Amino acid sequence: MKEKPEFIGARYGKKEKISNEKHLLKWSKEGMEPMEGEMEKTEEDIKMLNMLNDFIKDEMLSLGIKHYEPLPAEKVHILPQKIFEKHNPQSSKMGGSLAASFNPADDTLYINKGVSDSRALMLMSILHEALHRTSTMKFYADKKTIYNARIGYSLKSAWKKEGRQKKLSGFNELMVHYTTLKILLKNIKKLEKLGISKKDIKGVTTVYDQYYPILALITKKVSEDTGIPPDQVFANFEKGQFQKTILALKDIEKSFGRGSLKILSLLGEMKNPADNDKLAGMIELFFAEKNAGEREKIRKKIIDFSSQNRASQSD
Repeated sequence: MKEKPEFIGARYGKKEKISNEKHLLKWSKEGMEPMEGEMEKTEEDIKMLNMLNDFIKDEMLSLGIKHYEPLPAEKVHILPQKIFEKHNPQSSKMGGSLAASFNPADDTLYINKGVSDSRALMLMSILHEALHRTSTMKFYADKKTIYNARIGYSLKSAWKKEGRQKKLSGFNELMVHYTTLKILLKNIKKLEKLGISKKDIKGVTTVYDQYYPILALITKKVSEDTGIPPDQVFANFEKGQFQKTILALKDIEKSFGRGSLKILSLLGEMKNPADNDKLAGMIELFFAEKNAGEREKIRKKIIDFSSQNRASQSD
């Protein structure tokens, strides 16, 4: 946890700011305490955590980011599925499909051993959540509690009207997933010492895999429009997760037009998985369309589909 967490969305008095910071630091310390029912880490688990810290530090340096706050082993709680679901109610609602979670308030990772049941999946789950932890974070506080306002690209504005509160959560998860893959594949020779092969890593499938064509289309057009090589465009998107300002997003709007970020914000936002799949297909068509006029037609269809389905879900 950063010593001076940043709070946005309201004017905070000096005493209020100090109080909010103390709350986060207190929760962060509590996050290091063992949990009831937590599984004891093996020597191999500790070795893996140390290795992941080295991987992330090296990746940050490759992006020009010099500071990395290592993830203490005490902040990673490996839990049986029932206990994980008890502390993560949204997981049980999804049929226990969450492999892991990160709580910004206590700066702590929670791993669902019932889902992360192979060494490769455990590794990917921890690294994915550790990258969320490494991302730029901002908070919002009211009289009730403290909310996360930004994690990487994911923006949550609890002080705004409904419908304007969540932005780019799906894109954020997509970027974290492919940053995770990039780091692991770059370090595959070291992972082989833990008995984890390239085939093991590529054999792990997630919901984010189906979104890859969207990221590829965006990267390709931004590269064509800016003259920046595709690998560097991806690196710029990757770096944006860890920067105070998200300048990389401006390139997307320049290439695809006004309103394109709103379309990207809808990725993964439907409650119904079938609706999410259909919406993802429409979003892919939007970013694949080269004609601005046709793209605008698709944009309107996406907004209509999203509005109609959100309305039916709230009935």
